[in-house]
Amino acid sequence: MSLTPVISVGPDTLHQQLEAAVDGAILELQGGDYFLQQPIRITGKHSLTIRATEGARVNLYGGQQLTEWTEAGDGVWKTGIEGISCELYAD
Repeated sequence: MSLTPVISVGPDTLHQQLEAAVDGAILELQGGDYFLQQPIRITGKHSLTIRATEGARVNLYGGQQLTEWTEAGDGVWKTGIEGISCELYAD
């Protein structure tokens, strides 16, 4: 009788753990915010379960976290997004 592997996953290791997961594995997400830099690809390669650790609050965001804001003047704030040229205004 084999035991189902339960793998603890943090925000920085989700994609690596998905790639390394064996058939039947359970990925338990630690509490926190998961900003996905690329899509999560789940194929028929494995049967696996993804769940939050008991009592944990997990947030999956399908985008990049915007950081390093600077004031541009007149109530305007700006930040850069690597590889993207655009203007974003927050009111």
